[in-house]
Amino acid sequence: MLQRRIGRYPITEIRFNLLAMIQDPRLRAMEIGDLETVRREEERREAWQWENALRKHNFVGFAHEVLKGVVKVKTQEGKYEEWLSDAKKELAKKMAERKGKGKDGYED
Repeated sequence: MLQRRIGRYPITEIRFNLLAMIQDPRLRAMEIGDLETVRREEERREAWQWENALRKHNFVGFAHEVLKGVVKVKTQEGKYEEWLSDAKKELAKKMAERKGKGKDGYED
């Protein structure tokens, strides 16, 4: 069935998602007494909870306030124009680098 679905796309298509359904590795590890695997899997799940919590939060307001603070400091120091000019130069440099690469970031 998987090959049939892949066959619907051009031969050059390489972007596919695959989801494998497996038994919770913690259960098997507990059965055989592999405490290291249990510990590692628990750590992974804690990291997943943290990542999911971050995905649920909207950081736009926070980023806006940080940027306002940076602009205020740069303006007070009299370095706002220099900072802006440096940022524009860096952006132009990155754009020139990307121009030589394809849409996905790989060399043409």
